[in-house]
Amino acid sequence: MQGDSKISDAYQVKWTPAGVLITAHAKIAAQFSYGVDEIKELVSDAVAGTTAEAISNNAGSGKRKTIQIGDRSSYNVGDFAPEFTVTDGEGRIIKSSDFLGQDTALLFWSPGCPYCQQMSYDLISWEENPPKNAPNLVIVASGDAETLDIDSKRFTSRYMHDPDLDVGELFGTKSTPSAVIIGSDGRIASTIAFGPDTLVLLGANKAKLPVVSVS
Repeated sequence: MQGDSKISDAYQVKWTPAGVLITAHAKIAAQFSYGVDEIKELVSDAVAGTTAEAISNNAGSGKRKTIQIGDRSSYNVGDFAPEFTVTDGEGRIIKSSDFLGQDTALLFWSPGCPYCQQMSYDLISWEENPPKNAPNLVIVASGDAETLDIDSKRFTSRYMHDPDLDVGELFGTKSTPSAVIIGSDGRIASTIAFGPDTLVLLGANKAKLPVVSVS
């Protein structure tokens, strides 16, 4: 328990969940891992005994570990996000460059998706009481205009219309719900999160990691 987040602030953690590997010599051995998938990979590498040596050596040589944001995407964490435009319910055009200067979570959504319906109440609760350092939320929803207009009234976050989920496809996802975070500098700052893991990415739920044993 860290109380008022002094530890995470000292490490300049942007959002939760986040993980970092510290070696036996008290050195940071890898860049921060954000989201459940990256943290699982960090834990697995640490148990296998590969992360501390391999990534630490890369850090010393100026190399950065490459993490692909999704199986269907050609983008890696740290790449500049692809440019795109979407419209809101009033037909106003919003550009990806409008999100610069703040961490933004793009949540790819569909009102007709049963998984989105199940998640919607948790998402509304998140909006009412977002965790500290939570990213700005932008819902990018697919469907017909009338359905999207009705659904948008349930949320306080920015609600964008993307009938065929073309923006999601730019990031390598056509699944709903799914999400990705774009940093304040316009670079992709997380892997793609799917289903319940989207709430983990937003910091609404704690990540559940596998229990491992080391002999």
